[in-house]
Order: sequence, then structure tokens, then C-alpha cells
Amino acid sequence: MEARNIAIDLSSAAVTFSKTRDDILRIAPQADYSPLRFPFQVPRVTDKRSADITLKLTQKDFPGLTDTINIPIRLARPEFKITHQILDPSGNGILKQGESAELLVRVENTGQLDADNVTLSLAVTQKGVQFTGPKEIAIGRLDAGKTSEAKRFPLAIQRSADPGNLPLAFSITEKSFGTTSLTLALTIASEESEVITVKGQERSKPTAASATYQAMPPMIAIAVPYNGEKTASESILLRGVAKDGKGIQSIEISVNGRSLDASGRGAKLRTSDSGGNQQRDFAESIPLQTGENKITITTFNLDNLSTKETVTVFRESKKGSIYAAVIGINKYKDASLNLQYARNDGEGFASYLKTNMGLDNDHIFELYDEQATERNIRSLLGTKLRQLASSPEDTVYVFFAGHGAPEQDTTAKDEDKIKKYILAYDAEREDLQSTTIAMDYIAEVFSRIQAERVIFVVDSCYSGAGGGRTILAQRSRAVLTDDFLTRLSQGKGRIILTSCRPNEVSQESDEIKHGFFTYYLLEGLKGKADITGDGVIDLDEISLYLKRIVPEKTKGNQNPVIKGEAEGQVVVGRVR
Repeated sequence: MEARNIAIDLSSAAVTFSKTRDDILRIAPQADYSPLRFPFQVPRVTDKRSADITLKLTQKDFPGLTDTINIPIRLARPEFKITHQILDPSGNGILKQGESAELLVRVENTGQLDADNVTLSLAVTQKGVQFTGPKEIAIGRLDAGKTSEAKRFPLAIQRSADPGNLPLAFSITEKSFGTTSLTLALTIASEESEVITVKGQERSKPTAASATYQAMPPMIAIAVPYNGEKTASESILLRGVAKDGKGIQSIEISVNGRSLDASGRGAKLRTSDSGGNQQRDFAESIPLQTGENKITITTFNLDNLSTKETVTVFRESKKGSIYAAVIGINKYKDASLNLQYARNDGEGFASYLKTNMGLDNDHIFELYDEQATERNIRSLLGTKLRQLASSPEDTVYVFFAGHGAPEQDTTAKDEDKIKKYILAYDAEREDLQSTTIAMDYIAEVFSRIQAERVIFVVDSCYSGAGGGRTILAQRSRAVLTDDFLTRLSQGKGRIILTSCRPNEVSQESDEIKHGFFTYYLLEGLKGKADITGDGVIDLDEISLYLKRIVPEKTKGNQNPVIKGEAEGQVVVGRVR
């Protein structure tokens, strides 16, 4: 027996569902229903290793069913470790009695969860050791696997400080997970004894070993950027300090082995003295190439000894622009072709792009009814969009709602030997070749657009199912053949979304005043297709949603088709 009007309700005390109920109109006997998705979120702070979910199925006139599902939870939290570097006057990284130095500390999030509002604080109780700067420093957000920039803690080791172990107690506090305590074990070296000679007394001669001078290389500490940092900018700030007991002679920089100066042409960095010639702070904007950039700092002291430090920065591809062409035609010059809700579809899609995707009038172009002439459509798609979307990082949306038409042609590239057209406002039934827009022309336009992502949404009105007739049925639309769609979607990042399969009719509704496909496309893009709850709708999410909801609302008579492939996640919309 067929099951009808089934309601599914989910509840749980351990997780939060963004949708707790869904309905199924009917399930045929011995049939499986397409999966229903109920996005949920696990609390950021939890000690539960599993969650019980109560599932209730109810159906009118039949007993209901209640069951419990247990799903495992993998606990994740931020974990921290610290690394340090000592900048001391002698440049050997050793703390001595009677010496002032700087402790540079970096915090790394080694856990599997991003950390928010992180602060780093330091406490020391050892006699004779003083910190002259702030003992608590804000780090802010620290994503999983990332390392903070170096934080400076100035310290003074008095002569009265006991030599030996110097334990430093660090506390790392995170907004949700409290405080992590870490101890950094340093060592205080004894101050070298001074020899005072009294007049008339001969000072003992030093041994050969004590007279030996061993030159030490300088020290470098890079504050920013941190190693492995990613950015989309064309340049990045390099900031740090070089230190040496005798003095810094010069500082040089190279990127991927090529020497650069402050203007990027090759030579030495400009520096500023902040502690005599013994310490030089540097800060420069470093130009980056796309991909990996190995930034190397080399500093020379007065003994011409050198030290190198390298950080690697990855420059990601820049974010492109979004452009859109939206075409919707209800009223045709030939009134017998008129539709009811194609313009509504176009205006609804344009409104979504403006509200949710942030497109302004310089990025979205609309043609409705008498504006959508053959010449205007060709100019918009073939000239304006091609000129504007000139970068591979750009994205282009093309939306068409209106009539399409087939025409028998033995030269057609598809196996059915039927050419396909979209009908402009001024299309003529008996002269499709010269008054409409051939889909071959659109395929050519797509191949010429430099943007690597083109999304073509077609709620169009005709396919081979019409047998060569312009209109299949009153107030009905039909789609292009599957064979042609496969060819049209060929090429990197070309995505095609159409309202139904070949030989199906795409329906309009007086109740929703839209085509079913466009109405539920917009519903999905506005949030109902957001399975993961991350506020972003990708191609997989909208595909799953449309392939479930449109057949359900049209009683199985209409099945959307999605064609095309692209590398990585294909984002098609955002939830406002």
C-alpha cells in the first residue's frame, strides 16, 4: 500500500537541529525515498562522546513509530604549545646575571578546533628577575594549526638573581575552554667575575683558555609573518629585529633566492636603530608571487659573521568579481508566445543576487520583455560579459527564463540533429535562424569568457519533446536535450542547471506565481539547501535539494538536471 502524508520529527538534548521536521507526501509500495537531510550542530563545548536522537514518524490513520539513533561525537578542542627565542646583548641566547634581554614567545594551536579571544600571560616569582613590560598580551583568534606572531616580554636579570633554573609560568586563556598552564624552563648563567688590580700588586696572568675570544654570529627574530602564513595580498609586512653584542653591520632580504631592497629591486633593507648599533629593527612590505614565497633574512655583524632565518608565505589567488546577466520574458512581440511567470523568475533571481550575493548595478544586468531583443541579448552575453569577466578568478551567472525552440537541421552537432534556440522578445516562428539566439552561439560565448566559473541557469520553454512545435501546451515550458547540455557544460568550471529532464514539461504555478524550478531554486539558495549550516550553498547541496523537492512538488513530473564539473567546492549562493 502506498504511504501518504508522513511526518518526520527529530529531537535531541545533545545537539541542535536547524530543521527538526520534514514531510513526505507519498512513498510507493516497496520503494525507497530519497534521503532527507537534517543539519545539526554539536555544541562548541561538550564532554559527550555520543548523542541520542529521537526519531518520530507519524502518518494519518496509522500507528506512529518512535526510535532512537545514537551517533558518535569526536571531541575536539584547542590545544596549545609555545616556542621561544631569547634576544640578549651578547647574542648567544643565554640569560646572565646583570643582563637585560627580550623573550620572544609564539603560541601555536596544535588542536583540531579554532581558538577565540586567546590571551597569553606570564608569571615569575624568582628573586632578582623582573619583567618590565605587560605580563598579559592579547593574541585574539588562533585557528587550528596556526601560530601567532611573536610576542615580546622584556626582562631584567639582576645580579642578585640566583644562577641555575628559571621556570617561567605561562597561562593561555581561551574564551570557551578556559586556561592552559605551560612552564618554560630557562637557565640563568653566572656573571663573569671582574678582576681588580691593586696598585703595587701584579695581577696573575690569565690562562690561555680565558684569553681566547670566540666570535658569535648575530641573532634574528621575525615577528611577522609567521611561517606557513597564507594571504591573497600582493605583498606582506615583514617585521622583526636583529641583535648582536658587538654590532649589526647589515641586513639583507631575498624572496625565493632573489635579493630585494625596499623597492623590490635588489640590495639591502632599510633598518632603524632601537638599541644602538647592537640592535636593529626592520619593517618592510615584501612583494609576493602567486604560490610559495620563501622569505630569507640575512644579517651580518661587525666580525662579518652572518645568520639566516627563513619564513614561507603562500600567496593564494585573488578573489574575483561576480557578474550576472538575467533575462526573463513574459510578453513577446508575437503575443501567442506569451508566458505568465518567466519575468517573475528573472526578477526573483536578480533580487537574490543583489540581496544575498551583494551585486550592484555595475555587476548585474537585466533584460525583461521588450528589452530582451535578440540584439540586446547578443550584446550583453557576447560583448559586455566577456569584457567585464576578464579574470580567471571571476564568476559569471547567466539566467534565462522564457521560450526555447528546436529546429531540424542535418548539420546540428547533437545526435538528434535538432538545433536549439532561446527566443528573444522579437523572435519569429518562421525565421528562427536569424531572429533567435542559437545555443551554439551561447556555447561559443562561454568558451570566450575568461572567467573560470560560469553558471547557466535555464528555466526555459522547449525541447525535442515538442516535435518541432513552438509551444508544447498552454503555459508550459520544456527544456533542452540532455545530449546538448553535456556538450554545453564542457570546459573548466561550466555549470548548467535546467528545470527538468528531456521530454518532461517544466510547469508554472498560479499559487506560487513562478515556475516550480526557479521558485524552489531560490528557496534552496536562501537557506533550505544549506545542509551543513555554514551559510554557504554549494553545487552539491542545491543539486540534492532540487532533485528532491521539485519532483515532490510536481508529483514526479519534473526532475531538474545539473551538468558540469569544477575543481573544489563550487559555491553557488549564500544565505543572508
